[in-house]
Amino acid sequence: MPYAPRVPEVALPATPQMQLVINSCMLDSGACPMLCSAVLEQQQIVGTTPTNCTVGFQSDKVVVNVGFEVYSSESSKCSEPIPPFEDGGFLPTNGR
Repeated sequence: MPYAPRVPEVALPATPQMQLVINSCMLDSGACPMLCSAVLEQQQIVGTTPTNCTVGFQSDKVVVNVGFEVYSSESSKCSEPIPPFEDGGFLPTNGR
């Protein structure tokens, strides 16, 4: 699974919901993964968990360096067609 880094910025002041997560991260670094997840969601990247998260605070913005794994159908066997079932001659061919 490829790793996809992003470095989005969140302008300050942010929306009330985002500002709450930013403030939590500022007070407790253990809350920063929640900020990284919120930023991914804001970027419409859902269904993944950050693999790394670094947050930098500036006077007018928050810079979030977040990495996550990208799942693709190319690396998954799920998208391959299922071969037809071969019964080996055990099932009757007349439908009974």
